[in-house]
Parts: sequence; structure tokens; C-alpha cells
Amino acid sequence: MSIQKKGKIWFERAQTLCLDLNRSQKFFFFGVIIGLVALLWRLTPFDKAFLSVAILSGLLLVSGVISDLLSIYARTFSTTLGKGGLLLLYALATTTAYALATQIVNQVVAFEASNLSNAIVFVAILLVPLFIFGLTYILFALIFILGQVYLILAMFAKSLRNDECFKHLIPINFECYPGVTFFARLIIYPATLGFIWGLGGSLLPKYEDFVNESAAAFIYHLEAVKFSRCENVPTDAKVLHINEMEILIATVTDGEYVFEPMACVPRIVPNKSRKADA
Repeated sequence: MSIQKKGKIWFERAQTLCLDLNRSQKFFFFGVIIGLVALLWRLTPFDKAFLSVAILSGLLLVSGVISDLLSIYARTFSTTLGKGGLLLLYALATTTAYALATQIVNQVVAFEASNLSNAIVFVAILLVPLFIFGLTYILFALIFILGQVYLILAMFAKSLRNDECFKHLIPINFECYPGVTFFARLIIYPATLGFIWGLGGSLLPKYEDFVNESAAAFIYHLEAVKFSRCENVPTDAKVLHINEMEILIATVTDGEYVFEPMACVPRIVPNKSRKADA
């Protein structure tokens, strides 16, 4: 049999196999196949293409993990209990984000910052990727914990569907090849988790600096104002009003944003003598 006929047979088998696979399994399947091709190319004169093909394989595997997470979210949100849990999680994440944003803004201006509501909301939005990063780790942990239960249910799904006690607990649409898929996830998930951990460890300090610099720039350019009711504001500075008696002077020194507290000397002084005569 010629190589062309063998390739055609393997292609037809792959097409038949794809009909039984769900979205995540297809990502895993093609990611593994392309990864094996990349390893073979590493040992051949085509080793220059190894890195590009390996990156493509990694992207497909990560896409499979993301597809799993989206499926978990969709199935969770489709139930009343899941919706309640997601809403509680959203409320907890929102409250925590605002609290952390308040602390960050306070550190940036080195003064009481509860009145800087716009800056706090801005920093809370910048913290969203960190919460997604943390939630991904939590989901990974849950998948590892519940993975054994899932494997048992998947292996005995057909027999349990006919059981009077368990037939209502077994999903109707269960993925094919659950054992192979489970062990594939057992390898792919730690690899993806390690990649994200390494990436986060190197990027987290830089992202922290980015959040602080972005917060300072936002406060100076959008939160602070040029004109104030206080007469003791320098001409080359902006001002943030904290309360009736206190202000923050915002300046740019050597490319860095500087915030200094100052007592407000009002331009308009109430006429106390007129009040006394009245």
C-alpha cells in the first residue's frame, strides 16, 4: 500500500474520530498531534520550524483548557444553585477588588483617598486580570479534586442511566472516550498550570508597577483639577480636594507623579462681622 493511500485512510479515520469528539477534545486531539509533529521536526532538518509548531500546539492545548472552563461555567450558570453561587462569587470578588483598589490608591497618594472614587473604580478594573488568574487556579484545583468522581461517572454512565437511583443524576450528553480524555487532562492541566504560574511569577511584579503608575497617571490627569477655591495652590500644580480644610497638591517631578497634602487657604473668606451685626 502506497504512502498516499495510507495517509488517506488515516485522514478518514481522523474525520470519523472528530465526529465523536466535543470542542475541548478536538483542541486536545489536534494539540497533541501537532505537538508530536513538532517533536519529530526537532529531530529532522526542519528543526527551525520546531518553535513555531510547538507554540501552535501549546495554543491549541490552552484553548482546550479554556473550553473546559467555559463549559463548567455554562453548566453551572444553567442551574439555579449555580447562578446563586456565581452571584455570591461575583459580589465577593467585586467587594474585594474595591477594597484592594482603595488600598492601592491610598499608597499611591500616601494620604486618605476615600474621595477619589473615580481612581478607585479605575484601579479595580485593572485588577480584573488578577482575579481571573486566581479564579483559574481555583477551578483547576476543583477539577483535580472532582476529576476522579467524573472519571467514575463517565466510565459507568451507560449502566447508571438504567439505574432507578442514579439515572436522574447522570448527564444525558456525556463525552466519548472519557478515560483517555481524563488522562490527557491529567497531563495537560499541570503543564498549563505550570506555564501560567511561571508566566505570572515573572509578570506579576511588572503588572503591579503598571497598576501603580497607571493609578498615579489617572489621578493626576483626570482626577486632579487645575483651578481650586484654595489660593495657596502653586501655579504649576493640580489639586485634589479631600475635605473643606485639606487638599492634595499633585505635581510631576522628574517624570514621576508626586502628591503632597496641604491645608487649604480659601480665596473667599466669610464676613464674620456682618454675621455678628445680623
